[in-house]
Amino acid sequence: MQEDYIQIGRLGKPFGLKGAIKVQIWDEYVGLVPPKNVVFVQQGGDVIPFFFTSFKEQGVHLLVTFEDVDNPNAAHQIAKNNIFVRKQDMPSEFLEKEESEMEALLNFEIMDKNLGVIGPIIDFDESPFQTVVLVKYKDKEVMIPWVEAYILGFDPQKKVINMDLPEGLLDLG
Repeated sequence: MQEDYIQIGRLGKPFGLKGAIKVQIWDEYVGLVPPKNVVFVQQGGDVIPFFFTSFKEQGVHLLVTFEDVDNPNAAHQIAKNNIFVRKQDMPSEFLEKEESEMEALLNFEIMDKNLGVIGPIIDFDESPFQTVVLVKYKDKEVMIPWVEAYILGFDPQKKVINMDLPEGLLDLG
């Protein structure tokens, strides 16, 4: 799947009463309107096509409305998932972007030495002070500081990052 699609962002929370969803587009894809009025939403291990009727800035938010998502409950079902565009449909000016080191780690599985599988990296936040990764863990999203002391090793073929997380870290927030 990964070689056929490019992750352009992430669906946020539902907005309003007509099924609109806030969208976070990665910086390098700002200004992109996905070709053919379709994005692919990652649900579980699958990517499912969703055709949109609107993909635009509204105030300080980027909002998207989908053809078959017309109420807050339907929007909630697909919210907070990664969104992709097929590489073959991507305009060439957006294909030439280089992937950052952290972007390359999206969807890698975090494996703690004591707890086992934690979950996939779904997002990250880089700041001058500290980088954190957002991980899906037990049906919630948790932030894990990207600290060298916690990282035991990588397995790029299996897309696994072995870590030794401090006890209780995943219970915060």
